[in-house]
Amino acid sequence: MDALTRGLLPTLLHGLGNCTQLISGFSALLEMPGGDEMLEGRASDLGRTGDEVQRLGWLLAALSSASGAELMQTRRDPRGLAWMVDLVRDAARRSGRPLAPSGRTLPDVQPSSPDGWRVPWAVGSLLWAATQDSNGSSDLSWAILPYQGGWRCAVKGGETVGALLESLTAALPGAEANQQSCGATTLDLPAEWLKDGS
Repeated sequence: MDALTRGLLPTLLHGLGNCTQLISGFSALLEMPGGDEMLEGRASDLGRTGDEVQRLGWLLAALSSASGAELMQTRRDPRGLAWMVDLVRDAARRSGRPLAPSGRTLPDVQPSSPDGWRVPWAVGSLLWAATQDSNGSSDLSWAILPYQGGWRCAVKGGETVGALLESLTAALPGAEANQQSCGATTLDLPAEWLKDGS
């Protein structure tokens, strides 16, 4: 199991548990006399739960694929990067090493991106490793921005991040990962893998 999966799985399973409780509550409503009418009044809650199950299911498949199960196959979702960053942020906050907001809308993952899960996994791995290197005294700042015709994810990182760079580029042929002299670590991605989010 890779470090990102190991770090994020407790938070992901907690979210799935919350959804299971809500679904069980909806099921209990259906069993009650007049439950159909009560459930109609909760249609928006049911819809939000469905969206959350879709998001968490995608994340579970992505992390499983990164660990060797290859569950994603042709499954793609442009929101995958945003979903992964949100999960990293939640897990980092729970571990006392918060991640700052990105400062802009995250780009959408494109169908041409490798396997659909690799770019979100790589960015998530980089951010998670950077939170492990931080002392937690302040929110870890980072950015993903257009850069020289492609995209650049930049974050401050130390030893944990440095040890990760080779595996990131091995998993993403066409990406480049570097440690800069200023202490930042960058992951450069081809333009066709991402596009400005809506």
